[in-house]
Amino acid sequence: MVRQQNFSINHIHLPLRELARNKLNKGIFLILLTVTTLFGCGGGGGAGGSAAPAAPIAVTATAVNTSQINLSWTGVSGATSYNVYGSPSVGVTTLPTDKLNTAAITTTSYSHTGLTALATYFYKVTAVTAMGESLGSPEVTATTLANAVISAAPTGVVAIAAGATQINLSWAAAITGTTGYNVYRSAAAGVLIDAANKVTTIPVTTNSYNDTGLTASTPYYYKITAINTAGESVGSAEVTATTSAAGGISAEQSAFNAGYDAYTAKNYLGAGNEFASFVITYPSSSLRDSAYYFLGRSRYYLNDFSGAIVAFDQVLVNYPANSFADASLLWKGKSLQQQANLQFSAGNIVGAATVFTDARTAYQSVISSYPSTTLLPDCRYQIGLSYYDEKRYAETLPIFQLVLTSYPTSSVADSAQYYLARTIHALAQAVPPTYTFAQARAEYAKFIATYPTSLLIDNAQYQIGKTYYDELNYVTAIVEFNKVLTMYPASTVADSAQYYLARSMNELAQSVPPSYTFTQTRAEYTKLMMNYPTSLLVGNAQYRIGKTYYDELNYVTAIVELGKVLLNYPTSTSADNAQYYIGRSFHKQLNYPSARAAYSLVITNYPASTLVDNAAYHSALTYHDSTQCTLELSAMQAFVAAYPISMFVATANTHISDLMLVPHVTHAPCI
Repeated sequence: MVRQQNFSINHIHLPLRELARNKLNKGIFLILLTVTTLFGCGGGGGAGGSAAPAAPIAVTATAVNTSQINLSWTGVSGATSYNVYGSPSVGVTTLPTDKLNTAAITTTSYSHTGLTALATYFYKVTAVTAMGESLGSPEVTATTLANAVISAAPTGVVAIAAGATQINLSWAAAITGTTGYNVYRSAAAGVLIDAANKVTTIPVTTNSYNDTGLTASTPYYYKITAINTAGESVGSAEVTATTSAAGGISAEQSAFNAGYDAYTAKNYLGAGNEFASFVITYPSSSLRDSAYYFLGRSRYYLNDFSGAIVAFDQVLVNYPANSFADASLLWKGKSLQQQANLQFSAGNIVGAATVFTDARTAYQSVISSYPSTTLLPDCRYQIGLSYYDEKRYAETLPIFQLVLTSYPTSSVADSAQYYLARTIHALAQAVPPTYTFAQARAEYAKFIATYPTSLLIDNAQYQIGKTYYDELNYVTAIVEFNKVLTMYPASTVADSAQYYLARSMNELAQSVPPSYTFTQTRAEYTKLMMNYPTSLLVGNAQYRIGKTYYDELNYVTAIVELGKVLLNYPTSTSADNAQYYIGRSFHKQLNYPSARAAYSLVITNYPASTLVDNAAYHSALTYHDSTQCTLELSAMQAFVAAYPISMFVATANTHISDLMLVPHVTHAPCI
């Protein structure tokens, strides 16, 4: 008779802090796996030492629609079937009620159906062979797609006369889910959204329209709506422009148009010059307020934040009734926020805090002064982002959540969801953590499902990989980083994905037993350097190549490769590490003078490095290793005096105490 026992086993390598705080949001579906061991009856009580099958690898979960998620995985040799388990809360058992499949799965895929929209699920898969059931695969997650909702009205609508018979319209790019736009026009203010006023429908790939065949010297009024599968939005804020007199446009209008054409072409330097000239040349122009606004926007994109603030203040002080007044105040806040970020990154935390507060004051002023503006979602989002930039994460979360619940179709909803996930990710890394990496992944997955056309989709996929890396689940991290490289090869985070893929392999090459080789790891670092030669991570990759040689005890080659960091990437954030491990490599080769020289350069060239005390201690240790006791004593004493809180002080004091004894107890005979 054969007995079957089921054991719930948590075998994933998680930080201890992760195990101490296993909280998940309601509705999360976590799949645990069972390990089935078969025991024969009789005196041996075992299965003859037979090993359990391997767990499935490369498991992926992909949302298909609002009610279905498809899973797939790489097959396991000898497997006769597979199981998928699930539960709406963390810590599920392996009881039959938690099993998703009712029949044995004989393929390497499974469709989980009957789900609800925007629901996040977590999955693991097991393999079943004649020897029993495997451990669970690494956990994967996906979020079902959102139900379609009507888009928000377009923002940033601009109307500019382009002659006696033409007015050019433009507006901000589409929000997620928009499929096109409708343009409405009237000869009188108060444009109605009806068939009589409809001019045309524009595809979502275009956010501009040139309205031609108009009458000279005539004002026209416009509104734009967004359309999607759920219907048509309300109209945008109304804009107006007057066609020029017959015979051509005025020099004034031509000058303004030159600036605006440069601005829409993203030639911000040219636009800034044109608008700066315009406000001086035409001091009484009715377009001067708009010129100041676009001058401010141009300067903002040129990173001239002080100049941008000056231009926006011209609108706010001199033209408070201008249609761009609310936008000017918003962009003044953004300019202040960028100034605060610069101060924060430079280490001026106190000064940055003051400017962050000024930025939030500007955003709040838009909300209170222009309660009907279409910019309310932007302002609330920017307030949340300012707290995120200031690393005040507890204050960030409720604001992003407010944007998502109050303005779910706004143009900033995708960014709010992304940075909500980034905030939870940061809080999962905090000490002590207040969220889990699984919760962060759930939010990234929700972002991908809800905003599949967002420009941040690649970043979200990268961050999913990073959560696995941060919780030391390097196998799954490699799978997720590979998704970035295959699905978004031109992404701005592709170099980071390649780097952390290599770092994950590097960690697994050092594991026991190793699942990758250092040679494979070096190939991935080299791939980063070849494919992304201008990446800021190239110097780090070169350092890591050198470090792999050090880790496999090839100190001669390690010195050569680490030296390339100092020669080719002297400003790299890994330069101090490279210098330190050059010292360690010489030290391992018993070349003590060269080791001391290298350690000394760490102390001299990188005084702010966290490795300075390490270098000083190991420099003193070279005298111990070469049995130069008198020099060791003075070096150890100097080390303790210079670095009293170093982790090496206790060890150094042990050396000093023994060296003070006559004769020495633990030290070898001295030279």
